[in-house]
Amino acid sequence: MIDELVGAFRSADVTDLPAVGSIADTRLQALWVLHVGQSRAGFPMMAPNEIAVVLRDVYGIALPRQRIEGILSQDKLSVSRRTRDKKRAYQIMQAGIDQIEGVSSAVVLIEPERAVVVGAGDGGCPCVPRWRREAL
Repeated sequence: MIDELVGAFRSADVTDLPAVGSIADTRLQALWVLHVGQSRAGFPMMAPNEIAVVLRDVYGIALPRQRIEGILSQDKLSVSRRTRDKKRAYQIMQAGIDQIEGVSSAVVLIEPERAVVVGAGDGGCPCVPRWRREAL
């Protein structure tokens, strides 16, 4: 079962979704796996240990199953708690899909030679150390 799960996720086309590694929120990472599992890998519901295995073995993200269980058990809108083979599993709902599709994985590029520093000219910027402000 686990090998089939990992293989299905490795072959799933996720090019139109943000990369799961670029998502900082662990709740959204778990929702991302549930969404891909339901829409592209053929797994309409997944147990927390399955989500953890996919994150670890396919995407290189260490997220314990206990943490996933804690996160998903508190989320009543984005997921539905189900039972499969007498074990707890979760199915993503439309609210969760909307959250995943709304996540942007855009990278902001700041070129140091064109960066704008606000307040540095007057020495009043609190981000500049006092000794540096006094020297200005």
